[in-house]
Amino acid sequence: MFHGLSSKRLYKRILKSVMPFLGVLALVGCQKVSELTTRPLATVDGHKLYLADVPGLSGDGLTAQDSAKIIDKYIKVWATEKLVVREAEKNVGANEEIEELMEKYRQSLLVYEYQLQLVNGVTQDKLSEEEVRAYYEKHQDLFLSSEPLFRGFYVLVSTKTADMDAFRMLCRRPDEGSMDILESLCIKNAAKFEYFKDSWLPLSEIQKSVPLTLNSTSMMRSRSMYETKDSTLAFIVYVEEFLKEGETQPFAYAEPRVRAMISEKRKSATIKKYEGDLYNDALKNGDLKIYKK
Repeated sequence: MFHGLSSKRLYKRILKSVMPFLGVLALVGCQKVSELTTRPLATVDGHKLYLADVPGLSGDGLTAQDSAKIIDKYIKVWATEKLVVREAEKNVGANEEIEELMEKYRQSLLVYEYQLQLVNGVTQDKLSEEEVRAYYEKHQDLFLSSEPLFRGFYVLVSTKTADMDAFRMLCRRPDEGSMDILESLCIKNAAKFEYFKDSWLPLSEIQKSVPLTLNSTSMMRSRSMYETKDSTLAFIVYVEEFLKEGETQPFAYAEPRVRAMISEKRKSATIKKYEGDLYNDALKNGDLKIYKK
């Protein structure tokens, strides 16, 4: 739990800082560290809090004083919660509505956990490429892009670079050898180079990486270059291909979502079949009796 801070020496340092608060400093010199760490830090009505239960003690650079403050604060939070619950139980007393809600919540948790077990095997089954693609082709209306998508590459570079003309030339007419030259220029000029000709990026993802306002309309030209800049930075993008908002997402881009949707349908079908079988079996074996009027 302590990630390098679990030495005997550190435990003693922490415990020495905490013991004055607990009033048991004398224990440090006469008990083993293992015994001290299994001794409760606090108790309330039989509930016990141990050192291992306190979060936030695994950070690097924590001093013994830091640890003691964390422990002190957590003891107060933990004890207050237990004491408030105790007082609530005493003053509210038996409440049928609360008991009913608690029982419903317990049942919901049980059903949820059991359903996870039922569908676990379903989610682990591998979906074939044919099945995924067939679902995509049949339900293309579900995979319309909510924003423009692009394939290509871009460079983000200082406007003061002496290689600006070279950047523009390489981005305007890229070929097989120009990518290596472009990368070398980016390293030389501390520029950012993002290559995505083999995958699709939504406009929002590109915009997050570029501290300039992009004009998506100007970018929507296949096999062309678009540039925008301010007083310090220039953004140059080569667009290999684009799709407008509202067009069907390419299969490669939509595939993760297609797989997720098929898996959810499988889960739902598995649970529905199980519940139906359970109901019918209960009718057959007499566990369920329905008394018709």
